[in-house]
Amino acid sequence: MRQNWSLFIIFLRREFTEQYLGSITSIGWALIAPLVMLAIYGYVFGEIFKVRFPEADAVGFLGYLALGMWPWIAFSESISRAIKAVKGNAALVHKTALPHEIFVYSTVLATFLTHLAGYAVVLLVLALMGKPLVWIMLPVVLYYMLLVLLLAVGLGMIVAALDVFLNDIEHGIPLLLTMWFFTTPILYSPSLLPVEVLPYLDLNPMAYIVVSIRQAMLEGHWVPSGIDVVALIASVAVLIFGRWFFNRCSTRFEDFL
Repeated sequence: MRQNWSLFIIFLRREFTEQYLGSITSIGWALIAPLVMLAIYGYVFGEIFKVRFPEADAVGFLGYLALGMWPWIAFSESISRAIKAVKGNAALVHKTALPHEIFVYSTVLATFLTHLAGYAVVLLVLALMGKPLVWIMLPVVLYYMLLVLLLAVGLGMIVAALDVFLNDIEHGIPLLLTMWFFTTPILYSPSLLPVEVLPYLDLNPMAYIVVSIRQAMLEGHWVPSGIDVVALIASVAVLIFGRWFFNRCSTRFEDFL
């Protein structure tokens, strides 16, 4: 166990070095690119299309968008990078006996922590802009970001394993993530949806997380309930299933790489 932990730290450091720390511009771009995307979305939907709804009145559309956008960016980018976690280390799969799941863990965590730092930068910018956020609720935000991480690791392990056997996964997952993005209330409020659609929104874990983070930071409202327990159990279940699925597949990785 101790040896595996040491290997994980080595691969995590390698992921940071290769993805973000190769140069000043790479880590800067990792933080700036989402800010640019946020500004574009805010301008298009907030200024051109004049999207307005009561929930965003106090903080403005840009602030409302930022609170929901970053958890999604951390989630989707983590899964997108996890797709190639095993194939990208094909040489190591053939030559060493290290646990293959380390590739996914290190890739997802390095990506997630980078975007978590980006989220902190965004919240700092909102504070400097004087947006009325309930800062005492930051621990609640971290709790929901933990749920995002559990989901990202579990799903990341599934797609990384599938990519070894199915080449089309790398093309299909981005499309599915795009569809998932637009079915999550990031660019809009759930109050704008037809009443008959709202029950189906509860089946989307990212919708639950985004709405909960906004309620905490905008309204200062968070009372633990049964649904929070269900969400935690479901996130852990996704992680456990993803690990089980990955380990079942990993015995055949060398045959397909």
